[in-house]
Amino acid sequence: MLNTNYDMNEFNQMIIDKICIAHHQGNTPSIILTLPNLETETLGHFLYLLELTATIGAYLLDMNPFDQPGVEIYKQEIKTLCTKHFCG
Repeated sequence: MLNTNYDMNEFNQMIIDKICIAHHQGNTPSIILTLPNLETETLGHFLYLLELTATIGAYLLDMNPFDQPGVEIYKQEIKTLCTKHFCG
């Protein structure tokens, strides 16, 4: 029988607590970010933070995060396809 003494938020918090304990015991670095709300501006700030950390991480790994050879190849392939089927 399912125990319904907890609502979903309480259950989720128990899971988060257990994950934190496991990471701490396993010496796994982790961080918990809590957003004050899910409004557009807050989510935009959060997404910017993720983009910024990805960019900084790439530079720390001596990679250019803005070098997208796969994107350039894709754009050339689409241009060739469009020229062949729609412009030629």
